[in-house]
Amino acid sequence: MKLEDALNLEEGERADVEAVVLRVSSPYETKAGRIVEVVLGGERRNAILVGSGDVVKDLESLSVGDEVVLVDVLVGEFRGTPRFIFDEESELHVKGSIDRTEVEEKLKRSVEDLEHGDYARIEGVLRRDPYDTGGKVVVDVYDGTGTARVRAWGDAADVLAGMEFGDPVRVEGVVTVRGDRVSVSVLRSLGDVEPLDGPEELDLSRWRWPSVDDLSVGDVGEILGTVVAVPARRHYYEACPRCGRSVRDGACPEHGPVESPEKRPFLPLVVDDGTGTVRVALFGYRAVEAAGCDDEQEYLNLDVSDLEERLVGRPVVAEVEVRDVGDVEDLEAVGRRARVLSDRDAVKEAHLRGLLLLEREEGR
Repeated sequence: MKLEDALNLEEGERADVEAVVLRVSSPYETKAGRIVEVVLGGERRNAILVGSGDVVKDLESLSVGDEVVLVDVLVGEFRGTPRFIFDEESELHVKGSIDRTEVEEKLKRSVEDLEHGDYARIEGVLRRDPYDTGGKVVVDVYDGTGTARVRAWGDAADVLAGMEFGDPVRVEGVVTVRGDRVSVSVLRSLGDVEPLDGPEELDLSRWRWPSVDDLSVGDVGEILGTVVAVPARRHYYEACPRCGRSVRDGACPEHGPVESPEKRPFLPLVVDDGTGTVRVALFGYRAVEAAGCDDEQEYLNLDVSDLEERLVGRPVVAEVEVRDVGDVEDLEAVGRRARVLSDRDAVKEAHLRGLLLLEREEGR
């Protein structure tokens, strides 16, 4: 059975799976015992095979590029991510091998093509400075087709922590897709983070950076422009403390009258990119980050005039989801992410987009 077909089976079923070995982890110890993870490649999908205990010696003998037939493997999952389990009832047969170049091609993906449970490699640029949560390092990576939230642990986290906004990077790991949110997890056992020497190493042929006049209602795109206004009387909204929904006329639409609503960050920006204007609404931590604040309380201690002084006239990169045509601005959108650029970051962004324009002019 092809790997893609086996992934569609119900959890607990067994299957014979044909695949190519793309990665083999070093054995590691857990509370459940010694474990090895193997990344399997199919025609369109990749997936992870896990073995523990006595079968570890069989799996760690595999080499990258081996063409294998896995007999009677169990279809399982881990934290909602599908995977195969190789146990005492399973058998392993190696029938040949493929070239390393073919292996690397099976790993390469664009963000827009990533599927839940996949294991893949993407190349792009950091759209924020990495931040350390204490246990992992997190950053957003844009590859011209979409944005993935990258989470890294261990040595990979240390590498990612040394990078900055706009730096080009190659990331490899386990893919999670929840709605329109894509994540790549670089685990201690499987995955890699590799800084690239410069954006010249990226394949920019598929990159899309729309202008405001390219966007329509329903589109999602990343734009570069200038903040021309902060059109707000206040920079927060009043929320129901039970559900977080906006309180209007003293009442929550779900829980009724609210005596003490909470203040939640809200930041509207009008962004002009020379082709049109879009009003971008930022909520919660997105508003806090765009304002350059360390936390929500620092943001709420500001007033609108402070925000205007900080933001108006500054270049900004924003990933927007267009919700409507505007009454004053051309478009109205919700901001999925926004970063007001420093002079250093603006130079990086101009260099990257200049390379992209050059590729288009040369027809590459």
